[in-house]
Amino acid sequence: MTPNIKNIGIRDPIEVPEDLVGRDDPWNLLSSWPKHHTPAILYLWGPAGIGKTFLMRHVFQYVSERGDPVLWSAGDEAGQSELAWTQHVGRLLELGLDENPSMDALVGLLTAQCAAAPLLWIVDDFDQVKINREWLMSTFLELVGHGAMVVLVGRTSPLQLWPAQSYTRGCIQVIELGDLDSDAARSLLVSRGLTDPTVLTRTIEMSHGRPQLLSAISDGLSLLEETALPTSQWAFMANPVDTAGYLIEQICHPGSRRLMWRAGHPTDRIDTIIAAASVTPMFNRDWLARVAGRTLVNDLWDEFIALPFVHPYRGGYYDLFPRLREEIAETVQKVRPWMWEHWTRTAAEHYLGRVQAGVTPRQHAWGPLSRFVRPHLGEAVFNVDDGELLVECQLPSPNIEGFVRLAEPRGTHMASAVLRSPAPRRLLVEGTWWDAGNPQALAHLVSHVADQFHLYDDVEWTVQSRETSLDSLLEILQFQRVSDTQWHLKLGQSKFLEWLEVLVSPPAGHPPRDPVAVVQSVLRALREGIEDYDGEVTTYWNSVSTTRVSFRAWFLDALNSADLGDRAGGKTVVVLYYLDRRGTHEELAEMLHVSRATYFRNHRDALERLAKAVFD
Repeated sequence: MTPNIKNIGIRDPIEVPEDLVGRDDPWNLLSSWPKHHTPAILYLWGPAGIGKTFLMRHVFQYVSERGDPVLWSAGDEAGQSELAWTQHVGRLLELGLDENPSMDALVGLLTAQCAAAPLLWIVDDFDQVKINREWLMSTFLELVGHGAMVVLVGRTSPLQLWPAQSYTRGCIQVIELGDLDSDAARSLLVSRGLTDPTVLTRTIEMSHGRPQLLSAISDGLSLLEETALPTSQWAFMANPVDTAGYLIEQICHPGSRRLMWRAGHPTDRIDTIIAAASVTPMFNRDWLARVAGRTLVNDLWDEFIALPFVHPYRGGYYDLFPRLREEIAETVQKVRPWMWEHWTRTAAEHYLGRVQAGVTPRQHAWGPLSRFVRPHLGEAVFNVDDGELLVECQLPSPNIEGFVRLAEPRGTHMASAVLRSPAPRRLLVEGTWWDAGNPQALAHLVSHVADQFHLYDDVEWTVQSRETSLDSLLEILQFQRVSDTQWHLKLGQSKFLEWLEVLVSPPAGHPPRDPVAVVQSVLRALREGIEDYDGEVTTYWNSVSTTRVSFRAWFLDALNSADLGDRAGGKTVVVLYYLDRRGTHEELAEMLHVSRATYFRNHRDALERLAKAVFD
């Protein structure tokens, strides 16, 4: 029983670049094996797409070509039992099929090999081995005792894999891979042929410096250049997109052109989860299930959190990369405005319900609810990401002046306000200042001041004359103007939650007197290819929306997403007759194998449901 140890491991390792950008330290440590080596188990870990496997395949090929003995195992493929691992190691050693050695015998072969030349064993996806992990670790420790080096690779934190009291943890050296910094990311993209400064900057921001995403984007843009299509003709499904849309496509579905953020469409189930997750900066499984649907999230949760742009936090919370989330949210609101508002309402109800039930304390209510304050559809006035802002806040007392100050990461003063409290539970806000050149400065400031409102019954805000931007925000927050320079908000102990509920409620418009008839007229206009809708539509839409979202996009998204009934009673009837123009009502009833009475009853029901979805 003689192992063939010189050429074992990956048969055809992937081709790697001449250097690894931004990975000098781990490469120098790993590739120097065994010249400068203290026998140890190394654990290389980091999130999906960080480049762990890419780095170790590079190491594997280098060590193998150098002639040193090296093994490669994939934990998710090797198996979950001792027998499976024994057979796996036997295959790695290229033993005959008629031989069936025990693991002890195989370890004996490996230790004998270590006596001749130190062995390197790389185990990728080690954290995917759910059982027999302790047994494997004892095997690795025995080999290390004979001079081998074992490198385990995984996404899971070592604190979770090996608790503090674990003896094994003291024998493990941890290497954590992080995202590339801006300079390294830029070098990687330039080495792959990207030179446009705007594309470089946007790519780095959206990818967060994640190597796999940087590579996917550069490969996608290279392919796009080869098509020789002008930017205006880049299209995915039926809608043209700009460069940002293409970068999103390459991050979420590298190498494809299928992404259209058709949230809610059954063929884009993972896209639906990604789009819903962009509603808020941070989420957990329960929140996402409430917003996007429990069945959908349960089916795809593991696949979703394994995406290389989903960042985990302790306690089961996650987020999408900030710039990518903003771009996705903007894209979804353009093409799926009705669904976005549906998710917004569901999320707001969830957070508000937690506050009303006492699960979330009042002092923590403003943060999660503030981003759902929208005077018009598509206008989230406090949906601002503080990021690395420097925020100072000192609450006032009867004899001490308080303040809120905001500064940019470099320390540049961005906005400030003076806070006074002349009596218990009464707040005066004065001296409001903000950098007029920063579009978000005022919203940041007002949001941080509003974060203190739970402490007060009365809030008075003093403004200078004609501060229209501040006046507009105060009006949105339900302040009442009492003079040219004074605004007043009456909260009271019992009205705070009512105030929050009003703030996050959907924008109120002026629905038409007969919404079903109006919906029918819009459908006829769509059928004829014209956009001259009923006058009441224009009145309603101007009262609830901004110009960023067209009524046509809203209407079609409601038609596609809302529950219009099952079988021939839902969107099938409406779409076939009005949009596809597949025949008369009588012909469609025959095609759908229903009576005329059933058909017309279902047709009317679909119109009523659509009217409710559009105008409620």
